Amino acid sequence: MVPTFRPSVAETRTTTAPKEPSMTDTSADLMKAASFARFGAPDVLDVVERPRPRAGAGEVVVRVDATTVNGGEIAQRRGKLQWIVRTALPAYPGVDLAGEIVETGPGVTTFRLGELVWGTVDERGPDGTAAERCSHQDG
Repeated sequence: MVPTFRPSVAETRTTTAPKEPSMTDTSADLMKAASFARFGAPDVLDVVERPRPRAGAGEVVVRVDATTVNGGEIAQRRGKLQWIVRTALPAYPGVDLAGEIVETGPGVTTFRLGELVWGTVDERGPDGTAAERCSHQDG
């Protein structure tokens, strides 16, 4: 089963206003993200600048405040899961997150701007959660 973004209703709340951009923001169009261009030990990880995701129709963008590193992600970075999940390089790791909805696209009905959420994203998607922002389908 593909992991889906399912915030816990009991764990969500709405803030009064979106937070100001952090000091780590690189510009309005770029963000920092973890990446690896080859398989291997932790030293293959780099911090790169890449375009910030934008919310398309039915999508949300989350400002990532926290993420995790789990055993599956370590095995994927080492190239040990190619028989299960084909990892295109460069790869952007991370599937778990906690953060705030900072952008909603047309047709989004499940989430609101400023809502705090936690959950997982599809590891086959374009955005890993070891980044300043991550996009995901509504619902």
